[in-house]
Amino acid sequence: MTKIPIIIDTDPGIDDAMMLILAFANDHAFDIRLVTTSAGNISQDKTNYNTRAFLSYIGANVEIARGLESPIIYEIEEAEEVHGESGLGNVQFLTPTLPISYRTAITAMLETILKSDEKITIVSTGPLTNIAALILAHPEVKAKIERISWMGGAAVGGNVTPTAEFNAYVDPHAVEIVFRSGLPIVMSGLDVTHKAFITIDEMKNILNKDTDLTQKLNQMVEFYLKNIKKTPFQL
Repeated sequence: MTKIPIIIDTDPGIDDAMMLILAFANDHAFDIRLVTTSAGNISQDKTNYNTRAFLSYIGANVEIARGLESPIIYEIEEAEEVHGESGLGNVQFLTPTLPISYRTAITAMLETILKSDEKITIVSTGPLTNIAALILAHPEVKAKIERISWMGGAAVGGNVTPTAEFNAYVDPHAVEIVFRSGLPIVMSGLDVTHKAFITIDEMKNILNKDTDLTQKLNQMVEFYLKNIKKTPFQL
């Protein structure tokens, strides 16, 4: 099977850490060329650190480039009440061995896309700030982007306001720029993500593996569920 070449733009956050481990575990399906970090769940400082720390921990070997510090127009609104002050609940990882790229996220995306022989899919799991900035500054890249797959938005109802989902709410101007770009977009909104959940039995199976990784994943999921459900949670 031909691997799909992708760039991941992310803002870990507990949910995005879970995404990263699934993405890198599926190395038979994905050719991850670059990871860029966005400000969203927490500040750019923390999302970049968390991405480097977590990917160092799981043994990934990939360039990680720092994105923009805040949304295009608005001030950043974070979600520490859900993800914790660090962004990863109460879990701590060792100091990352993966460095911050010498390239900014926009430059790294531009150069990665233009030098690729294949069209690149951009997978975004946070606000679309970096993607919008790339398109505005370098519209020539659009011809070499296969699609944008975005975890964000809401077809029916929001989780911040009655109509706004968090990633869209943080930078709505970026959403408009990307959605008006003419690029193919796959939007996995709240109506999709609320159906793509991990069950208690699945978490028990993960925990039964009894590794340092599974213990940490369990701690993150417990922290996340306690905060969003506002009720005690225990496997």
